[in-house]
Amino acid sequence: MIRKTVTFLDLDEGLNEIEKEKTVRFLYTLKSISLYEQKTNSNFFEDNEKTFKVFLNAINGADISKSENAEITDTQLLKIAPLMNNSEINRFLINLLPCMYAEIENGKFVQNEETVSVAENSLWLMELVTIKFFVEIFSEISKNQLKNAPKSNSKKNKS
Repeated sequence: MIRKTVTFLDLDEGLNEIEKEKTVRFLYTLKSISLYEQKTNSNFFEDNEKTFKVFLNAINGADISKSENAEITDTQLLKIAPLMNNSEINRFLINLLPCMYAEIENGKFVQNEETVSVAENSLWLMELVTIKFFVEIFSEISKNQLKNAPKSNSKKNKS
């Protein structure tokens, strides 16, 4: 799960601009995949594979550490900044983010067509369209996919 606090401008009842803050959560779940495919009429895994290859090439070119806790430097962010102009990556992530958005109802995370609509119509969603957040989203997807991958057993043939 990715949890972010976003700050955005909104209007109060008197139509004055005010700064608001909201905590939002993004979950990579079967439901988010289903919502993505329903919304885009395309296969999530094929789209993810295509965009992830472009993303991975940019990360490798920027010499960014694969360590889970590694912080990306400003210099590295500048090297991968052209990703913000890649239409394939932008399309994938702009479609995916609302599908991953989750709200809490009755103590449970909820993802459905309504939460997708809330995210799409929000004033905060575009605040997250940054290179750093794109890296977090791709890392979240990869982390979950790797968590469920079969583990090699190097001791298996030693008996």
